[in-house]
Amino acid sequence: MVKIRYAGSGVVLSSRALIEQAITNTSAKFDNNIVANRFEQTTSTAYEVTIKCVSSRGKGAKRGASGRRTSSCCWHAWGTFFDELFKLNPRIVIIAQGNRITRESGNWVDRQNGLLTESGMCDCEENGWVRESPTETFAERVMEAVDGTNMETPTPLSLNIDSYEPCRSCTFNVGL
Repeated sequence: MVKIRYAGSGVVLSSRALIEQAITNTSAKFDNNIVANRFEQTTSTAYEVTIKCVSSRGKGAKRGASGRRTSSCCWHAWGTFFDELFKLNPRIVIIAQGNRITRESGNWVDRQNGLLTESGMCDCEENGWVRESPTETFAERVMEAVDGTNMETPTPLSLNIDSYEPCRSCTFNVGL
Protein backbone atom coordinates (compact mmCIF):
# COMPACT_ATOMS: atom_id res chain seq x y z
CA MET A 1 0.00 0.00 0.00
CA VAL A 2 1.17 3.50 -0.73
CA LYS A 3 -0.18 6.78 0.52
CA ILE A 4 -0.42 9.48 -2.14
CA ARG A 5 -0.73 13.10 -1.07
CA TYR A 6 -0.67 16.46 -2.76
CA ALA A 7 2.07 18.62 -1.23
CA GLY A 8 1.21 21.97 -2.77
CA SER A 9 -1.08 24.85 -2.01
CA GLY A 10 -4.04 26.11 -3.97
CA VAL A 11 -5.94 23.84 -6.34
CA VAL A 12 -5.64 20.17 -5.40
CA LEU A 13 -4.31 18.32 -8.41
CA SER A 14 -4.30 14.91 -6.78
CA SER A 15 -7.55 13.26 -7.65
CA ARG A 16 -8.97 9.82 -8.17
CA ALA A 17 -8.99 10.45 -11.93
CA LEU A 18 -5.29 11.37 -11.92
CA ILE A 19 -4.35 8.20 -10.01
CA GLU A 20 -6.57 6.06 -12.27
CA GLN A 21 -4.82 7.60 -15.30
CA ALA A 22 -1.41 6.74 -13.81
CA ILE A 23 -2.56 3.14 -13.28
CA THR A 24 -3.84 2.97 -16.87
CA ASN A 25 -0.54 4.37 -18.22
CA THR A 26 1.45 1.92 -16.10
CA SER A 27 -0.71 -1.01 -17.13
CA ALA A 28 -0.18 -0.18 -20.82
CA LYS A 29 3.57 -0.57 -20.30
CA PHE A 30 3.07 -4.00 -18.72
CA ASP A 31 0.75 -5.51 -21.37
CA ASN A 32 -2.38 -4.31 -19.53
CA ASN A 33 -1.61 -6.54 -16.56
CA ILE A 34 -1.77 -3.88 -13.80
CA VAL A 35 -4.98 -2.90 -11.98
CA ALA A 36 -5.95 -1.11 -8.78
CA ASN A 37 -6.38 -3.49 -5.88
CA ARG A 38 -7.20 -1.10 -3.06
CA PHE A 39 -8.17 2.50 -3.73
CA GLU A 40 -9.39 4.54 -0.79
CA GLN A 41 -9.61 8.30 -0.29
CA THR A 42 -8.48 8.99 3.28
CA THR A 43 -8.65 12.82 3.31
CA SER A 44 -9.53 15.51 0.78
CA THR A 45 -5.94 15.41 -0.55
CA ALA A 46 -4.78 11.85 0.25
CA TYR A 47 -5.39 8.34 -1.07
CA GLU A 48 -4.24 4.87 -0.09
CA VAL A 49 -3.63 2.74 -3.14
CA THR A 50 -2.33 -0.72 -3.96
CA ILE A 51 -1.87 -2.14 -7.42
CA LYS A 52 -1.75 -5.79 -8.43
CA CYS A 53 -1.31 -7.94 -11.50
CA VAL A 54 -4.26 -9.49 -13.29
CA SER A 55 -2.10 -12.54 -14.06
CA SER A 56 0.84 -13.75 -11.99
CA ARG A 57 2.34 -15.03 -15.25
CA GLY A 58 2.09 -11.63 -16.93
CA LYS A 59 4.46 -8.68 -17.00
CA GLY A 60 4.97 -6.79 -13.75
CA ALA A 61 4.34 -9.80 -11.48
CA LYS A 62 6.57 -10.25 -8.45
CA ARG A 63 8.09 -13.53 -7.39
CA GLY A 64 8.11 -14.62 -3.78
CA ALA A 65 11.31 -15.64 -1.98
CA SER A 66 10.70 -19.24 -3.08
CA GLY A 67 10.52 -18.14 -6.73
CA ARG A 68 6.77 -18.69 -6.94
CA ARG A 69 4.92 -16.14 -9.02
CA THR A 70 2.48 -13.86 -7.18
CA SER A 71 -0.16 -11.36 -8.22
CA SER A 72 1.73 -8.64 -6.33
CA CYS A 73 3.33 -5.99 -8.50
CA CYS A 74 7.10 -5.99 -8.76
CA TRP A 75 9.53 -3.16 -8.03
CA HIS A 76 9.57 -2.17 -11.73
CA ALA A 77 5.76 -1.87 -11.91
CA TRP A 78 5.61 0.21 -8.72
CA GLY A 79 8.46 2.48 -9.89
CA THR A 80 6.76 2.96 -13.26
CA PHE A 81 3.47 3.77 -11.49
CA PHE A 82 5.24 6.39 -9.37
CA ASP A 83 6.88 7.88 -12.49
CA GLU A 84 3.46 8.08 -14.15
CA LEU A 85 2.04 9.88 -11.10
CA PHE A 86 4.93 12.38 -11.16
CA LYS A 87 4.40 13.00 -14.91
CA LEU A 88 0.77 13.90 -14.21
CA ASN A 89 1.53 15.96 -11.08
CA PRO A 90 5.15 16.55 -10.01
CA ARG A 91 4.02 17.87 -6.61
CA ILE A 92 2.60 14.56 -5.40
CA VAL A 93 4.29 12.96 -2.38
CA ILE A 94 4.17 9.19 -1.94
CA ILE A 95 4.74 7.27 1.28
CA ALA A 96 5.70 3.65 0.54
CA GLN A 97 7.06 1.21 3.11
CA GLY A 98 7.66 4.16 5.42
CA ASN A 99 9.76 6.00 2.83
CA ARG A 100 8.91 9.44 1.45
CA ILE A 101 9.09 9.53 -2.36
CA THR A 102 8.97 12.73 -4.39
CA ARG A 103 9.67 13.48 -8.03
CA GLU A 104 13.20 14.48 -7.02
CA SER A 105 14.10 11.60 -4.72
CA GLY A 106 13.23 8.18 -3.43
CA ASN A 107 11.90 6.43 -6.53
CA TRP A 108 13.99 3.63 -8.03
CA VAL A 109 15.81 2.93 -4.78
CA ASP A 110 16.47 -0.80 -4.83
CA ARG A 111 16.24 -2.39 -1.39
CA GLN A 112 17.42 -5.72 -0.07
CA ASN A 113 14.63 -8.23 0.58
CA GLY A 114 16.26 -11.19 2.29
CA LEU A 115 18.89 -12.58 -0.06
CA LEU A 116 17.49 -10.78 -3.11
CA THR A 117 17.03 -7.16 -4.08
CA GLU A 118 13.53 -5.93 -4.88
CA SER A 119 14.49 -5.51 -8.56
CA GLY A 120 15.61 -9.14 -8.70
CA MET A 121 12.28 -10.60 -7.58
CA CYS A 122 10.66 -10.68 -11.02
CA ASP A 123 11.36 -11.45 -14.67
CA CYS A 124 11.33 -7.85 -15.95
CA GLU A 125 15.04 -7.37 -16.57
CA GLU A 126 15.38 -10.84 -18.11
CA ASN A 127 12.54 -9.93 -20.48
CA GLY A 128 14.23 -6.72 -21.66
CA TRP A 129 12.50 -4.20 -19.39
CA VAL A 130 14.03 -0.75 -19.79
CA ARG A 131 13.23 2.13 -17.47
CA GLU A 132 12.16 5.45 -18.86
CA SER A 133 13.97 8.28 -17.10
CA PRO A 134 11.53 11.15 -16.61
CA THR A 135 12.46 11.58 -12.97
CA GLU A 136 16.17 10.82 -13.15
CA THR A 137 17.97 13.19 -10.83
CA PHE A 138 21.44 14.64 -10.92
CA ALA A 139 22.41 12.33 -8.06
CA GLU A 140 21.29 9.28 -10.07
CA ARG A 141 23.25 10.44 -13.13
CA VAL A 142 26.34 10.93 -10.97
CA MET A 143 26.02 7.47 -9.46
CA GLU A 144 25.61 5.91 -12.92
CA ALA A 145 28.77 7.66 -14.07
CA VAL A 146 30.66 6.67 -10.92
CA ASP A 147 29.73 2.99 -11.07
CA GLY A 148 30.35 2.82 -14.82
CA THR A 149 26.82 2.06 -16.00
CA ASN A 150 26.64 5.30 -17.99
CA MET A 151 30.11 6.57 -18.80
CA GLU A 152 28.76 9.18 -21.23
CA THR A 153 27.28 11.21 -18.37
CA PRO A 154 29.61 14.10 -17.49
CA THR A 155 30.01 14.68 -13.80
CA PRO A 156 31.79 17.44 -11.88
CA LEU A 157 32.21 15.09 -8.93
CA SER A 158 35.69 13.75 -8.26
CA LEU A 159 36.12 10.78 -5.99
CA ASN A 160 39.12 9.81 -3.96
CA ILE A 161 38.75 6.02 -3.80
CA ASP A 162 40.98 5.72 -0.70
CA SER A 163 38.86 7.99 1.46
CA TYR A 164 35.58 9.83 1.75
CA GLU A 165 35.51 13.26 0.16
CA PRO A 166 32.21 15.15 -0.06
CA CYS A 167 31.32 17.08 -3.16
CA ARG A 168 31.93 20.77 -2.47
CA SER A 169 29.78 22.14 -5.29
CA CYS A 170 26.47 20.52 -4.37
CA THR A 171 24.64 18.76 -1.58
CA PHE A 172 25.16 15.28 -3.01
CA ASN A 173 27.86 13.33 -1.16
CA VAL A 174 29.32 9.94 -1.94
CA GLY A 175 30.68 7.86 0.94
CA LEU A 176 32.72 4.74 0.50
